[in-house]
Amino acid sequence: MKHLLLWGSLWLLAGNQLVWAAPPAPADTIAGQTQLVRSLAAEACQHLAGQPATRLSPVQAQEAFEQALSKTIEMRVAAIRQVATQANTAGAYEKLRANLPTAMAVHLIRTCPTATQLYSQFSNSAAAEDAFIQAWGEELCQRLATLQATGFLKGKSPAERVELFHQEFNASLTRRGPQIMQLYGPAGNS
Repeated sequence: MKHLLLWGSLWLLAGNQLVWAAPPAPADTIAGQTQLVRSLAAEACQHLAGQPATRLSPVQAQEAFEQALSKTIEMRVAAIRQVATQANTAGAYEKLRANLPTAMAVHLIRTCPTATQLYSQFSNSAAAEDAFIQAWGEELCQRLATLQATGFLKGKSPAERVELFHQEFNASLTRRGPQIMQLYGPAGNS
C-alpha cells in the first residue's frame, strides 16, 4: 500500500511537473512536520549517496528511491512519534505517517541530486512500459488469431489449447527479451 501511494503521488507530480516548479512548501499539517520532512529527506539523501544512479533500470531506480525512503522512516519512528505526540491531536501519528512518504519524496527530489537522477529515470518509464505491453499483447493476439484462422486449434482439447498458448506466449516472450531487459533490467527476464 505504501508503494502504491508513493508511486501514485510521484506519478502525479511527474505528470503535472510540480517537482520542477518548486512551489512554496505547504504549512505544517502537524506542528514540526516540515522540519521533520527536511531532516528525514537529508538522511535519505545520505542513504542514496554513492548510488550508481545512471546505471540502473527504471525499476531498479524506483526500488532504490523507495528503499531509501522506507529505510529512513523505519529508522526514525521514534522521532516521528515524538512530533506526532507534540501535536496532541487524535490520529496525528497515523496522519503524519500517511503524508510523510510523499512529502519526503518531493523534498528529496528537489534537494538531493542523486534522488533527482533516480526519479528522472523511473518517472518516464510508464509510457514506455505501456507501449511495450500494448505491442506485446497485440503480437500475442495476432499469433493466436493466426492459429485459429488456419484451423490449427480446431479439434484440440482444452489442455492442448492451453499448451499451445504457453508455447506461443514463451516464443513471444523470448522475442521480446531485449525489450524486457531494457525496461526492467537483467532481473526482468527471470
